[in-house]
Amino acid sequence: MLISFCKSRFGDRYYNNYDLMGMKINKFLLKRTKIIWVSLFLSAIACFHIAAAQISVREEPHHKMLLENEYVRIFDGQVSRGDTTIMHTHTANSVVLFLSKSTFGIQNVGENPVITKVNPGDIIYRDFGDHPVKHIVWNQSIPLLHFMVIEQAKIKPDDDSCSILAEAGITLALSQKMINVYNMDIKKGRRWLLPKSTCAFLLINISGMVRVVYDGIICNLQANDFVFIPPQREIQIDGNNYEGSRSVLLELK
Repeated sequence: MLISFCKSRFGDRYYNNYDLMGMKINKFLLKRTKIIWVSLFLSAIACFHIAAAQISVREEPHHKMLLENEYVRIFDGQVSRGDTTIMHTHTANSVVLFLSKSTFGIQNVGENPVITKVNPGDIIYRDFGDHPVKHIVWNQSIPLLHFMVIEQAKIKPDDDSCSILAEAGITLALSQKMINVYNMDIKKGRRWLLPKSTCAFLLINISGMVRVVYDGIICNLQANDFVFIPPQREIQIDGNNYEGSRSVLLELK
């Protein structure tokens, strides 16, 4: 059964007393042994790099799994200044949401590195499910590079998939077959009431505070907190009475 989820604040030696011929033989054996050991060592290194290249995102230590269900797998990504992830693979279509102002590098296998600057709330879509990728990511800025990777767990939408939201203050940022992503500029004291839908929702708060209420559950979200809401739930989203906030809302088909 699909449940709701609200997160609010991770060598041998051969020298003996032999004659000259024996010494020559032993030197030959020693040299050959060294060659064998060096070959084994280099093979081990090669195997290590091959294995490292096969690490999935869920095994990569800079990515922490926060939630997994039939709709999404959510990873919290954190890379400190000067640090680099292990080479890892992505094999599911994903939305990447940045939570920090950072400059970072990314390099896919067989490609040149790319340096990118991002701000909190920046969103990109990556079709890793259609085009799997292996890459490393490193942080070139002083602040922590912080982001979320939201993998799509479903392969195809339901037959009665929901339509695009048309609410004042909710702006469509991107639309794909399995997901719509919206920016929410939540003014002080603003309230939204979203009716029941065949889609599930994931709200991630970027800044300020926001309250989400559904099924009698109250989630008070600060920056970087999120709430997952299953389908067929009426949703109330309230802005803070003292300051505005920014959130990202994902509509999961």
